[in-house]
Amino acid sequence: MPVERVMVSTRPNFDTATWYASYWVGITLRFLEEMGMRITDLSGDLANKEELVKAIEENDPIAYWGVGHGSETQFAGQDAYVMLEKGVDERLFVGRIVHLTACLTGAEDGLLESIANAGAVATIGYKVELIVGVMTDNFAERPDNAATESLMKPDCAIEMSLAEGKTVVEALDVADSVAEDEIEYWRASGHPDADLVIWALINNRDGLVLYGIPQVSVLEEYPPLHPFNVIVGVASLIALGLQLIRWEKMEPEKVVIKYE
Repeated sequence: MPVERVMVSTRPNFDTATWYASYWVGITLRFLEEMGMRITDLSGDLANKEELVKAIEENDPIAYWGVGHGSETQFAGQDAYVMLEKGVDERLFVGRIVHLTACLTGAEDGLLESIANAGAVATIGYKVELIVGVMTDNFAERPDNAATESLMKPDCAIEMSLAEGKTVVEALDVADSVAEDEIEYWRASGHPDADLVIWALINNRDGLVLYGIPQVSVLEEYPPLHPFNVIVGVASLIALGLQLIRWEKMEPEKVVIKYE
């Protein structure tokens, strides 16, 4: 039976998108440990399927937080090697809470819904292409730039809220509030790229979904079960094509990092 307050996390860092996201997840993991979570942090070359399976078998965590590239049916780790695939790996997460910071894994009838159908108590992710950074002349090309910090705050807030004892649906409510606060900050900022960051925040906010049981938390242990499906979230703004990594021109000199 999955153990309360125990988490496994995977954080590849082989390209700009994973580097940016991994940086902020790593900071959050340190806070989670201070809050009483016991974490196995598989970063860099350790973010692969073999190490993930080993860590889950050895630690039996209630929670898994994965950073990586994704599609509707797959989730990839270091060097874009596939870690999870729909129809193959669902049983690994029976009784667990799964959170994927990746593109498209939360699409309808996709990987996260399939994991929930197979017995995960809750799965959290995105049904849109997740944006984790904005690359313009006004933002430093490093993960601690202001745009990436704002874009990663909602995902990090989910895990901080769960560690505080909130249920998954309460944690998503917190993430929504954090996104709104960041949108208001950029609206008032006067920054030349504020509209671009706001667009990205709205895209991510409206693409966040939950499958499974809204009232579960990391402070409880759950026996294997087959939950009904509940989707929490609002319709996504856009549905974009799939690539390994897309650098989409928004206008001259402005590029959005899309994270799938």
